[in-house]
Amino acid sequence: MSGWNDLLISAGDFDNLSPEQLADICVSDEDNNMTLCHGVAAIGNLLAIAALNEDAGLSMSAVADIGWLLASLGKLSAGITDRGNAARSYAAWNARAKEGQANE
Repeated sequence: MSGWNDLLISAGDFDNLSPEQLADICVSDEDNNMTLCHGVAAIGNLLAIAALNEDAGLSMSAVADIGWLLASLGKLSAGITDRGNAARSYAAWNARAKEGQANE
């Protein structure tokens, strides 16, 4: 079964990208991670409120579904962070390599 991370561009494809595209990946990854973090926080807030509601609490099935969702979102966030860090490292390495070639 494929996961969210299979939808992300891999570090192996960075050679085919311009420095601007690598910078866009870094910015996009930061924005997407911020969105994921706020979403997870909102889910946690709703979960806590629902758990404290004696009249209409959560079923075990709903709690399990939320758990699977949070696990999946956590893995996606980690994948996005890894890709963003790899893009930053690759862009810096590529810039140093080009600078070295220019100095030769």
